[in-house]
Amino acid sequence: MERLRINGNISLMGIGRGISIQLVSEEIDPETNLGKSVRALVRGWLPKPSNNEHIFEYAADFTIPFDFGNPGAILVTNLHGKEADLPSQTPPGIKDLRREDLLNLRGNGKGKRKPHDGIYDYALYNDLGGPDKDERTC
Repeated sequence: MERLRINGNISLMGIGRGISIQLVSEEIDPETNLGKSVRALVRGWLPKPSNNEHIFEYAADFTIPFDFGNPGAILVTNLHGKEADLPSQTPPGIKDLRREDLLNLRGNGKGKRKPHDGIYDYALYNDLGGPDKDERTC
């Protein structure tokens, strides 16, 4: 079993509750045409004690198929937000997950905003540069 360390300051409220860890392969599954993935829930409610106040250590058990390949992404889902790579750096196996996440966060631009909608509609407010184009347009 491998250990996953989550770095950063996390509020004590809700620590360890409902944390799901998903490993996504760099490779595409030929049957589904999507990235291969396995998911596990974190064991326990609280992190293991650590000598470093900024490191919180949790444990999860994964059953990984022999042909899984190298992990291309580790998705940690909990009550807190998560960071993502730039689209230009996204491995092929997780591009569909990135696209799905963007669609879920984007909202539809109609009616009252829901808490899970993004702050703005990306298509309407897209003057933040072009990080996918090249470094000069970031």
